[in-house]
Parts: sequence; structure tokens; C-alpha cells
Amino acid sequence: MRGRAGLALVGVLVAVALPYLSGLDNGFVWLDHLEIVEGALVVRDLTDVPGLFLDDRSTLGYHRPIYNLLHSLNLALWGLEPRGFLLCSLGLHLLNCALGFALLRRHGRSVVTASAVVLLFGLHPVNTAVVGLIHSIADELFVAGALGAWLLFARAETETESKPARGLLWALSLACLLVGLGSKENAFLYAPVVALAAFTPWTFAGGIRPSSARLRAYAVAVILVTAGVGVVRIGEVGAQAPALGGALQLGERLLTFAGVYVDYWKKLLVPFDLSICDTVTRFSALAGTAKIHTLGSALILIAGQAALWVRVPRLRPWIALANLSLLPVAQIVPILHFRADRFLYLATLAAAGGVVEGASVLRGHLAERGVPERRLGLAFGGALGLAVVLCAGRILPRLARFENDETLFRSELERTVDYREGLSQLARHYDRTGRFDAAGELYERALAPYPGRVSYVDLEGVMLARSKNLLARGRLEEAYELAREQQRLVQRPRLKEELEYNLAVAAYRLGRHDEALEIFGRYARAHPRDPSCHYLLGRTALALGEDALARRALERYLALAPGASDRAQVEGLLAGLSD
Repeated sequence: MRGRAGLALVGVLVAVALPYLSGLDNGFVWLDHLEIVEGALVVRDLTDVPGLFLDDRSTLGYHRPIYNLLHSLNLALWGLEPRGFLLCSLGLHLLNCALGFALLRRHGRSVVTASAVVLLFGLHPVNTAVVGLIHSIADELFVAGALGAWLLFARAETETESKPARGLLWALSLACLLVGLGSKENAFLYAPVVALAAFTPWTFAGGIRPSSARLRAYAVAVILVTAGVGVVRIGEVGAQAPALGGALQLGERLLTFAGVYVDYWKKLLVPFDLSICDTVTRFSALAGTAKIHTLGSALILIAGQAALWVRVPRLRPWIALANLSLLPVAQIVPILHFRADRFLYLATLAAAGGVVEGASVLRGHLAERGVPERRLGLAFGGALGLAVVLCAGRILPRLARFENDETLFRSELERTVDYREGLSQLARHYDRTGRFDAAGELYERALAPYPGRVSYVDLEGVMLARSKNLLARGRLEEAYELAREQQRLVQRPRLKEELEYNLAVAAYRLGRHDEALEIFGRYARAHPRDPSCHYLLGRTALALGEDALARRALERYLALAPGASDRAQVEGLLAGLSD
């Protein structure tokens, strides 16, 4: 990319990056603590990297090895310094802007049009939840994989006649798709988009039309790769439905989504009511007038898009992409997330493209009716400038809320008091800062039912966190009973193991040493580098008079934690043990 186009792209990327610089001082928030700080999804040794692809390390029942690998690489590079992770997230967002610009140019759009689309996409306030929250980098990764895949296919069709060169570009394209599929499941959308393109007349820049046979063959290859990854995932992980505020039948699920669909389009076109909260009112719980308004608004949206599809063919790719990108949250599948802004990352690109393309069509019609070209240029340029300023202005206060868990979730709970995931995450923050009683109250609210409302919460994760909270508050019998009950119900292996460990801690502190010893021994064998487990194993063995085991465990503890604050005390215990 050279000359005017290259300069325009540099200017766009600088404009997109500037408002996000204020968020680089934010810390780890929300899932970052579990996934990165506590190390649930990362590896610290190169020899463990293959395990990211072979094992399900996810805490939520998804297998996202590329996402986990990127976290691991950032951890190796930056340590526990959030600025580096946030820089990586911003860099990926800028990469997606550059890929979008290149694709638009490849499809014959002017430098001005491509710049306008990418500016609106890059500065869309909804995307603050993706760029400004480290764990949302999965959305950037899957979009980068999809855009990179199509760009490589486009190059194969427009820049080479050599079969080997085209084959190489196809292979690289499918590799990009695998990166997307290994980052987030939403990358499966690439398959229907390519399939749709195979049966839709369109051209690249210069009027180049891809070979129908090659395009269909490529579509088949994409579908096979996507299906193959899907089959492997089903075998590895299996589908799990997160805990809901009451199960929803398919009919009500889709009716409830009608309201969400309207809300999504409001955020895409008028991005001022922004939230990471995914709590909504079930359709059956709405008042009669609200039901009519919801369905009426959804029907108007659908009818309007249908009319534009027929009358303005240039908008068809954007309409199709926007609606396809909302399918994963249409809740045909059991997994239920509603409303959260982070699901709209790809949809904002479609919305930005549709708005700019629509403005271009309108400008052409007005020019045909005699409106001076200069006046049209000033009007549309001014409208774009105003939109850019307003969008950039919305990013700054949103980033300020992402400073830490308290600033993030307090503001969300002020507007949605029954946001169950927000309640549980704020409770975890209180636990980390020693406010255990306040955290306990929030856990109870997070686990309470809210009739008529649908609100996601990671129930198994909340139970594990609550068991730790009860231990910290000295409510040992409650902690023991909770861990024993939930340990039988929890499905995710890692959480089951951690609950059993909490059960052992409660048993040890309650004096049930035989039970605790067996669990600590099993955990120490599974996690030989965990110093706290070896310490508790040693203390439990000591209480049971098993001096040899106690010595081995406590010596191992000191070897793993040479700077432990209780080193002198442990050395005293070792000195008192018989040989």
C-alpha cells in the first residue's frame, strides 16, 4: 500500500489509537484475575505450550488455544504488567483497522470511503469494551483471523495466475481461519459469509471477478475446516449451558432476543447507552405495551433492511454481515449471553460500512439532482468529522470506568442492580481487598433468583469463590458443607479440584485430619509446585503423627517458597521432628 492510500491509513490508525492511550494505565479486571494473574489459562514454560492445544484449559467450557497462547506470550514478555497486555489489545484493534482498509481497497472502494469506514469502526464507542478489557481480546483475534483469511483469498484471485502461488495463499488463508477458530467460536461465521459470496455477483477492484469454480471450491474448503474444528471441539469440551435466571424455551428465547436485537441496533447506530451488563427482562415478563413496542420495533428494523436489500444492492454485504454477526447471540443454541457490548465488535464494522456506503449512495442521488459536488463534500465531510469527535469523546469516560473492578462493576450495578455476574465479580474484588463480609453479601445476591429476568452468572465459579469467602470469614462448617455438596455437582475438572481443596482446608481447620490428609496428598501429586498445598499437607501429617511425611512436605514447601514469611516457624517445626 503506497502513496495516498498509505498516508491515509497511517492517519486513520493514529486517530484511532489516540483516545485509547488514556486506558493503558488501567489494571487487570474481571476475568483477567482468574485467567492471567491466577494462571488458569496461561503456561509459563515452553514445554507446556502443546497442552494449550490438547487440553481444555478454559474456565468456561470453551477451548480457545490461540487466545490462551497469546495471554501466555504476553505474560512471558511483560510479566504481570497490565500495560503490556493492553498495548497488545490496542495493537490488534489497529491491525483489524488496517485489514479492513486493505480489504475495502481490494474491493474497489476509494481511499476516502475506506478511511471513513475504518475510522467509524475503529472509534465506535461500543468497541471500548473489547479494546479496553484484556480478556475481550478473543473478539479481536477471531475478527483478525477472518479478515486475514479473506484478504489472502482476494490476493490469490487478483495478484497471481500461478497455481502454486495461489495454492500457497489458499493454505495461508485457511491457516488464518484456524487462528480465528482457535481464538473464539464466532469465527465460524466466516463459513456462511464465504458460502453467501459464492452465490452473489460481486467483483474486486478493476472489475476482476473471481472464478466461480474456485470460489465454490474455496467455500467448501472453509466449511470443511470449520466443521472439522467443530467436531474436535465437541469431543474435547462438549456444550455447557451457563446458569441462567430460569430456563428459556426456544420460542421465548427468540422473542426475548427481539428486544435485544433492537437494543443492539440502537447501540450500533446511536452508541450512547453502553454497558457490559447482559441482563434483560424476559419477553413474557414485559407489559403488554412493551411487548407490542418490542415486536413492532424489531419488525420495522427487519422490514427496513429488507427494503434496502432490494433497492440498494451495494448495502447487501453490510446488511448480511451485520445480521450474521448477531446470530451467535440469537440463542438458537443453549449458551445464553444477552446485550453485552463486546459481542458487537464485528457488527460495528458492518454498521460502519453500511452507513458510509449508504451515505455514498445518497450523495450520488443528490448530485444527480443538481446539488453542487463541493457542497455535498463539505456536508458529508462535516458529518463524518462530527461523528468521529463524538465517538472519540465517548471512549475516554468508558475507559476510565475500566480502571479496576470496583470502578467497573459499581457503575454497572448502579444501573442494573440484578446484574448477577457483576455482583459476583465485585464480590471477588472485595475478597481480594479483605472486605470479606461485604463480599459474602454480594455472593448471596448473585445466587438469588430474579423472576422475569435473564442474567448470566458462572454458577460454578461463584460457588468456588463463595467457599473461599466462607473460609476467610471463619465459617468453617458452612464452607465444608458447601464444598462437599458442590464438589459433586460441578462439571469443570479444574473447579471440581479446587472445591475439593477447599473442602480439605475446611476439614483440616475443623480437626478432620484423616479426610484432609488424603485430599492434600492427591492435590500435591497433581500440583507438585504449589507451595501452600505442601505446607498444609505437612501440617496435617504432623497433626496425625506421620513425621516422615510431614518432614518431606514441609521441606518441599521451603524449597518452593524460600522467602516465605513463616520460614523460621516451619524450620522450628522441622527441628522438632524425629528422624
